[in-house]
Amino acid sequence: MSATPSSIDRPVAVFGWTGTVAVLVAYAMGTAGSMAADSVPFLVLNLVGSVGIGMHSWRQRALPSVSVNAVWALISVVGLVRLLFTSAS
Repeated sequence: MSATPSSIDRPVAVFGWTGTVAVLVAYAMGTAGSMAADSVPFLVLNLVGSVGIGMHSWRQRALPSVSVNAVWALISVVGLVRLLFTSAS
């Protein structure tokens, strides 16, 4: 009997790949100098990316990847909060 993937596997995989693309786009644009590391788009791409990769990693039980992506998401949230408060003042 062959194993069949659950109905959640495909959406989680899509979210994981979307996250991967988001992180790579942010990194490439940041490295190229076309996006500042302290800009909202950069931080949002990293947040979305790390959550997507983290969800996929959790589903695969890849705990080291879950851990690094949780920290990555936290760093992005802190950066967004800092931008919010510095632009409000």
